[in-house]
Amino acid sequence: MTGTKSLFMKLDETQKIKVRPGNKKGHTSRGKGIVEVSAIHGKVEELHDIQFIPKLVYNLLSVGQLMAQGYFVSFDDNACVITNKNSGTKV
Repeated sequence: MTGTKSLFMKLDETQKIKVRPGNKKGHTSRGKGIVEVSAIHGKVEELHDIQFIPKLVYNLLSVGQLMAQGYFVSFDDNACVITNKNSGTKV
């Protein structure tokens, strides 16, 4: 989830759902789309099904949803490494 509309490569603003992030406040997403993130070594990785929630202050990632989309997530020494299982690209 993100509140920054300019991060989207593609955004379908007809896709609106109610979401309840960790603070338990309900929000309505204003669309769903694709966001590009810079990966290690200058590669770019596309993250799909990202919800646009204008009032959201921080970008939020769901480890479970990343894993369902084919990513491996590991935490070590104050770092989070997200790896695409298919391409081996590290985000």
